[in-house]
Amino acid sequence: MLVDDVILRLSVVETSTEWVVLCESSLGSTSCHLPAPFSGAELDAALRELETSIVRSSAKVVTRRAVTPERVAREFGRRLTEVLLAGDGRVIFDRCRTQARHNRSAMRILLSTDGPRVSEIPWEFATDPQIQDDYLALRLSLARSPRVTEPVPPLRVDPPLRVLGVQARPQDLPQLEVDEERRRIADAFATVSSDLVEVTWLPGDRWIDISTALSREPWHVLHFVGHGGFNADLESGYLELSDERGQAMRVPATDIGRAVARCPQLRLVVINACDSASTGTAGVFASTAAKLMNEGIPAVVAMQYEITDPAALAFAAAFYEAIAHDTPVDQAVTMARETLKVTLGSLEWATPVLFLASAETRIFHVDRNPATAAQPQPQLQPEPRLQPEPRLQPEPEPLPEARLQPEPEPLPEAEPVRPEAEVEADGWQWTDELRGRLERFLESEPLTRIAPPRPREPDEVPTQPLRSRTHLPRLHPLAASSPIGGSRCAAVGPDGLVALICFDNSLRIWSPNHAAEIARCRSTDQAAPVLLAWSPWRRYVATANLDGTVVLWDLDREVPQLVIRTGWPHLHGLAFSANGQWIAAVGPERKVQVYGADGVLARRIQLEGPRHSALGLLAFRPGDRRLVAARDDGVLCELDARGAITRTWPHPMHVIALAATDDRLATSLPDGQLRLWGWDGQLIHRTRQSAAVRFLVFSPSSSHLFAVGNDHRLSVLAADGDEVAYGVLAGRPVGAGVTTNGVVTVTDAGVVERWVAPRATERRP
Repeated sequence: MLVDDVILRLSVVETSTEWVVLCESSLGSTSCHLPAPFSGAELDAALRELETSIVRSSAKVVTRRAVTPERVAREFGRRLTEVLLAGDGRVIFDRCRTQARHNRSAMRILLSTDGPRVSEIPWEFATDPQIQDDYLALRLSLARSPRVTEPVPPLRVDPPLRVLGVQARPQDLPQLEVDEERRRIADAFATVSSDLVEVTWLPGDRWIDISTALSREPWHVLHFVGHGGFNADLESGYLELSDERGQAMRVPATDIGRAVARCPQLRLVVINACDSASTGTAGVFASTAAKLMNEGIPAVVAMQYEITDPAALAFAAAFYEAIAHDTPVDQAVTMARETLKVTLGSLEWATPVLFLASAETRIFHVDRNPATAAQPQPQLQPEPRLQPEPRLQPEPEPLPEARLQPEPEPLPEAEPVRPEAEVEADGWQWTDELRGRLERFLESEPLTRIAPPRPREPDEVPTQPLRSRTHLPRLHPLAASSPIGGSRCAAVGPDGLVALICFDNSLRIWSPNHAAEIARCRSTDQAAPVLLAWSPWRRYVATANLDGTVVLWDLDREVPQLVIRTGWPHLHGLAFSANGQWIAAVGPERKVQVYGADGVLARRIQLEGPRHSALGLLAFRPGDRRLVAARDDGVLCELDARGAITRTWPHPMHVIALAATDDRLATSLPDGQLRLWGWDGQLIHRTRQSAAVRFLVFSPSSSHLFAVGNDHRLSVLAADGDEVAYGVLAGRPVGAGVTTNGVVTVTDAGVVERWVAPRATERRP
């Protein structure tokens, strides 16, 4: 800490009835008791709106929103300032600032919070009370300071400053652009003299790799890139590392802290992981950053929101360059925030949060003229480790966010096809020509045609007759939205999120849990979306469009992440594999193309079949990359990775709905027949509904099958085919899906209804 620096400590304490703000400095102290400025629901809504604004601020697209992201942040920041500098706190703040200007020194604000709600607020957005169109954290040093230790004196460092980089990349998690980030970070450090900073990347990403490296060599900075989160049950942060098989393993912050404690020279940890600054209900001491400070680390930089690659790299370059030039760590963070704000113009400058264990901010003293030459340090040797089989390498693209999925395994005879980099995201116009094209497409779509009935197969499995529904229990929606907008189709994805393709060509994402629209993406009139497929992650959904393209949408940014041009005039089917590695599309004349999630074509499949027959429904078999495709002649086919037919399920007419579990699948026909099959091709059971069933969904336990028919009826079927309950939708169904606690249906008016089914009885055929 510099002698002339002016320190202002602000503490916000949350009680059951009020918030207490304590203001302490050498120029005076005060306290202020305030009624809670936010209700719980109000704060939740404000934080969601702020997080959405941060994401939108980094996406350089024109949106329909009347309120700009900057305005949302400033309005929220003004309310924070009113809390922090309430009453005499503003007077003391002005005294401290005047004294710092008189001394020509720095003014530092050390902020501590105590309470579940005050600890989750991004206080970095507090605005400057004297210059209300700017933020305090961009003009003054603002750090979180739980005050867990006594001040640690600066560590004398003979150059170079040694940075240990860790890239955590478990095979079963969405892959980050770690290789590209590593290269770009190296480019960023090229702006810093090589004799000042030396970066070494650890070959492994297991806990034992990190622990061993920290215990054997003198490191000054640990830089982590990977996934992280907060476990609300344990009230502790964690980082996602790899286990011995390369799979994800959540390592609690306490275990990370134990490894960090083995390196006494370590003074700074930078964690570029989502939610690494999250505190949960246990307050700041539960966060990953605070756990590390408990181990004696004087400074930790963590992320309170997801951060894009450009922002992370811009911040790292400016921050490390300042540190290498002997700048106090809080000033280095302020300079890096300002650099990020000016160069990128986004609100991501507030994502990095600095945690300080004490008022001491000069954690290093880099000696530029050491008395003796620095001794060369031994190089890390990677430990022997089983290598995974070769994978298709995606074309490196400077994507703004973490990669969607692990790199796909190779398929034979891969034929690379380069997708377009961008898609137009301008306004749309619903023209007569477009309406006509859409109507012609729907008329030609195999799923809308009923093939001539074929002779039925032998009745070795009798059809279940229609049962009386007079005394069945009737389900009522647990919740129903107001009409979101006229919809052509809908799909239910992770966490129960609903994606709707509306008649205005927009893709809208509705959250039943929050009863609110959380994203809206728009296509051009020439690329109207007609089909949907969710990825395994709530951030990405794919659409098949009227112009034959497949677009992978980044819902956080509301922009296309990837555009795949199939070369077909239109598409009949679209599917995402359960592991997120593959996207399959159905074209005309029984053609299927399978793409890696990076957009590179991996396989072309020409399915055999009767002349003029076509493919409609398409799905990946759960747990692997085999495909199930429905021909309009009534044959359901299973295809292996090479496109060969390995199994068929014959039907007297074409299949209009399909659902699958690990051990069985269900199909429906236009005449109301439902059939249950084994994956060995054997027919297990069949029954009949009063109308054609457009959507089939298994319950999570597979004990019940939910059928949604053209008669607006939601039927709950037990494993033996008996209907055990029913409900009536508010309109014609356009989508249905299952969540952990019930079923979600969507009507053509855009009404989203949540249903809770009767308690499941585990009856299996």
